[in-house]
Amino acid sequence: MFSKSALSFLALTLAAPVLAAPATPLELAVIKQQFVQALLTPDVVPVFDPTALLNVSFPATGPITAGEAVTQPNSGAEPTITVVGKSRTDAAFGAGGALNSASKYTLIMIDGDYAGAPHPDGVNAHYLQNDFEAYQLLYAAFGTNTESVLTLTPSTDPVIKYAGPGPAANSGAHRYTILLFQQPATFTAPATPAAGSSVTLIDFPAYVQAANLGNPVAGIYFTVEVGTSTVTASPTSAVNTATLSVAGASTSAAASQSKSAASGAASASSTAAANSAVAKGTSGIAAGVLALMFGAALA
Repeated sequence: MFSKSALSFLALTLAAPVLAAPATPLELAVIKQQFVQALLTPDVVPVFDPTALLNVSFPATGPITAGEAVTQPNSGAEPTITVVGKSRTDAAFGAGGALNSASKYTLIMIDGDYAGAPHPDGVNAHYLQNDFEAYQLLYAAFGTNTESVLTLTPSTDPVIKYAGPGPAANSGAHRYTILLFQQPATFTAPATPAAGSSVTLIDFPAYVQAANLGNPVAGIYFTVEVGTSTVTASPTSAVNTATLSVAGASTSAAASQSKSAASGAASASSTAAANSAVAKGTSGIAAGVLALMFGAALA
């Protein structure tokens, strides 16, 4: 029998791998601005300056774009998540960098409610997993730049097992926000919420501070709405890439480097229409290609 560690690196399965080009400065600037214009930053997430992108794919929908409206049933099953960094030569991948394989990571999904909603008592956490380990997907033989993709494999049980969105009927488009944090070497999980909790109301900034997690490495959000909104949401707006100042990226390249989706600009009833979306393309290669698979069963 192979050891657990050996299986983690040697387990080869017939599958279609995820291929993606490195995250560009423009794409990172767009997702950062999306959080601002969706009123997530600083209202829900105090600081968001990502160094990587999150790919989120639900079984029922496939990959989603930032700000995409997803139905409650379609977001009920736990998604597959990968991390797309910049070029493999970027400092983020080096020793101590935000995406180095020696680190462990925390992933959390919180309900940011509708845009402008007060949350004096905190936000509901629908998923909280510490001690994710990041593995590079090495598919250089089958595509270019694929070494910028990392898979996340939990090495411990979740603090809060994934629970799909459950917004109250007619309470507007809730912004479900998924954030990835790099854990410090001295990481100790806060005592609350306790391991094995269900959906839990948390003081999100206080949890991040107590865990010494710093600012998110990557993030994405999607919206879920049930019924017809009876709340008054604050207006949100789409990101205009032509207004972004990005070193090394021209505004003429914006349209070709980022996907756009209409956002709810001034809707008092909903923010379900998405901001200009950034989604790293995912594609499979021919059946029979050997892919590294790191299942939670090995943890």
